[in-house]
Amino acid sequence: ETVSGMLLRGIFLARKRDITYTFGGGAEEYFPEQWERFIRMVPEKHRKSSRVISYYAARMKSKNSHAAKKFAYEWSRYELSMIKLEMTAKEIRKSLKEYNYLSLGRLEAHYMANKCFLPENYILKNIHRIRKIPTVIVHGRYDALCPPIQAWLLHKTLPKSRLFIVTAGHASSEPEIQSRLVNELKRMR
Repeated sequence: ETVSGMLLRGIFLARKRDITYTFGGGAEEYFPEQWERFIRMVPEKHRKSSRVISYYAARMKSKNSHAAKKFAYEWSRYELSMIKLEMTAKEIRKSLKEYNYLSLGRLEAHYMANKCFLPENYILKNIHRIRKIPTVIVHGRYDALCPPIQAWLLHKTLPKSRLFIVTAGHASSEPEIQSRLVNELKRMR
């Protein structure tokens, strides 16, 4: 009732298939070396989709602080390695020093292990609640964390939406995403 418009970026619908894609092996298609590193600490019997997430989540809660940090580091590193079109090893290391990867890893793994606390397909099934709100969606064509199909599906169910798929990955700092966000924000004023 009080929202005049929305500017959204990097759409993640939190469906089982979306969670499985990112943390259950789907991204392996494009980043096999990152996926291999991500699962190397996971015993073979836990390497099926949601079990990888649960395994990581449990290890990040370990009372052994070294183990908890190690798993949080690898979780965060995995994500950072795919966040931009080009992400160097040096940039990944720098980001991991700047951000609290322990908090990030624990929080994300907790949400993913619990299906983001949403029933299956909740966002699209409840789109009627926001369908009258003018919405702009900006999404990277090469977003390896949240494939563009999620932005497309959201756009198709929101009659007052405009979708911009730009040449970028997932990060809001990608030049084309940043530029489009700034331009659309100016238009919304």
